[in-house]
Amino acid sequence: MSLEAFAPDAQPEAYNAVVELTGAFPTCGSLALLGRSGTGKTHLAVGTLLVLADAGIYGRYVHLPGLVLSLNTSYDRSEAERQRLEPLLSVPLLVLDDIGREKLTDHMASWLDRIADARWVHRLPTILAANLSRPEVLTWLGRAAASRMGESCQWVTMAAVDRRLMPVRAIGSRPPSTVEPCATCNDAGWLINERWALGTNRLMRCPTCQGRTAA
Repeated sequence: MSLEAFAPDAQPEAYNAVVELTGAFPTCGSLALLGRSGTGKTHLAVGTLLVLADAGIYGRYVHLPGLVLSLNTSYDRSEAERQRLEPLLSVPLLVLDDIGREKLTDHMASWLDRIADARWVHRLPTILAANLSRPEVLTWLGRAAASRMGESCQWVTMAAVDRRLMPVRAIGSRPPSTVEPCATCNDAGWLINERWALGTNRLMRCPTCQGRTAA
């Protein structure tokens, strides 16, 4: 889910928004990516985290429904919250994905208010991703969290195109990379290409030329 593997013309407004966010980080504001399933919200959010990670800035991705489920089924709820929720207060960039999929309990709503307040106080950006409209997101967040997260947030509604259902070109039809691999990459057989084979889910950096390579 790197930004290099995302087709900018598919969602130009959203793509430009995440590029601007990475370029202005950490003085950027927050960002909300809204739209139907399959439009690329998670891809862009995770791609933003990868760009910052390459610069040594490590954020955190949270699939909110999964987090809520894991907390609800934890043997020691207090310890689970300490380990999984407290870091969200101060992480440089936080991605909250799939928000609004379920109704928050009062307890989780109080945690969300605490997270939103801490990040607002310290001016830490957050990326929200949801299959909801802006009014629906604000209602789901609640008055306090919506006020904090929405104050400096850019709202982008994705074009209603499900990328998962679109035909994909065969790998062999992709244009070859114009980047020549360094000697180290060549000896290792690493791929130095801007587009990766289907199914690639992990990327590494060439230690010599910094080109991406599938692992």
